[in-house]
Amino acid sequence: MDKPSGTGLGRAWKPSLRNSMPDAPEVRPYGRYGGGLYTEHPVGLLVVAAVIILILWRVPEARWFFVGSVLLGVILGLCLWLYRR
Repeated sequence: MDKPSGTGLGRAWKPSLRNSMPDAPEVRPYGRYGGGLYTEHPVGLLVVAAVIILILWRVPEARWFFVGSVLLGVILGLCLWLYRR
């Protein structure tokens, strides 16, 4: 059972360190509550590609935004690559 960290009204409830650590099988990549288990499978790439294609197909205004953001990203990435080179 967790015990309070101190007595008095100004003290916060603080669980003991031993009980707050996850068991070894529960440890996830990228931190305790990380998304590493959900991002390691390549089917995620297929899902993201499908969502992007559906948005570009069904929302005409998103096409120009997507094209502009890709072009801006390529230009910015090229500038950073040349700067760091």
